[in-house]
Amino acid sequence: MKPAPNHFDLARFVAALMVMASHAFALTAHGPYVEPLVFLSGHRTDMGAVGVAAFFIMSGYLITGSWLRNHDLGDYLRARALRILPGLAVSLIFCAAVGALLTVTPEQYLSSALSFVGRNVLMFRGQGELAGVFVDNPFAPTVNGSLWTLRYEVTCYLLVAALGLVRQLRTPVVLAIWALCCAGVVSGVADRFGGGHELLHKLLPLAGWFMAGACTYGWRALQVPRSVWLATALLSVLVPALGGNLVLIAPLLALALIRALYLPGPLTSFGRYGDFSYGLYIYAFPVQQWLVSMMPQQTPWQNFLMTFPLTLLLAVLSWYLVERPCLRLKSRPAPSPAPQPAGMGPELTPIEPPAR
Repeated sequence: MKPAPNHFDLARFVAALMVMASHAFALTAHGPYVEPLVFLSGHRTDMGAVGVAAFFIMSGYLITGSWLRNHDLGDYLRARALRILPGLAVSLIFCAAVGALLTVTPEQYLSSALSFVGRNVLMFRGQGELAGVFVDNPFAPTVNGSLWTLRYEVTCYLLVAALGLVRQLRTPVVLAIWALCCAGVVSGVADRFGGGHELLHKLLPLAGWFMAGACTYGWRALQVPRSVWLATALLSVLVPALGGNLVLIAPLLALALIRALYLPGPLTSFGRYGDFSYGLYIYAFPVQQWLVSMMPQQTPWQNFLMTFPLTLLLAVLSWYLVERPCLRLKSRPAPSPAPQPAGMGPELTPIEPPAR
């Protein structure tokens, strides 16, 4: 079935720009920094956090649909790997190559660069620095601080596959996992696990957003009354004002976002030339760090405005030379629709997610 017109490509692009803008404030700061959303939210959130949450919602929705349309584990894992790994590997090699020109400790660089590429392509034991690179930057010495989310996204991919294999990828189960994530966030359970607390601190809220998106796939055919949207808007203000995390109402926010992405509009063809959001996400941070190293006194908005065209060029090259050719490798004749487990909505609905 041909995907319904949607704004997923636009939304991913905007989310990547939000992360880029947020990083511009962090990377140029020589003291405490306050980006616009930090100020407006009373230091409760920032543009980067909102962008990442949107990414995880959309990913949860699309990846759940991907599994339910084809239950083959090999196809699923191959599609996920081809979407993430080639672009990531090339971006790491690019960073290592450019870093070789910038390092102030060339005698230590080769082993550091090999470790940087090898560990980060595996994602679960990442390395942030390259020897002698960006050592005088305010956010020294991190070369690409955007990559930390990838391990958690892959973890969520594996969780979807595990639930699918035991035929438990159902809305009640997914909703229960979201609730457990929320309970962990609220209770501070991560603080009780010693050295692993940082992993849980990051995984629990991101998995909550991902599972909220997965829930939305099960609700995609629901007729939602206007009162639900009004309640969602009200809760979006009240929850953070009362000191809560917005992940506590993530399913409602996810439902609102996904419905908005299927509204008609002139920008449904935004991605007709390619999906550049992943390239923007994985290249922006090192470009921003390089610009700061070249012009230490630049303002956040100067950094953002200079970063955008340079990163967009890299993202376009990444899409046409790496990502799109690799994605073509996963193309196979469309299988017959697999029966969906009870609880994930009807097999045929007016809304079908685009292929990912």
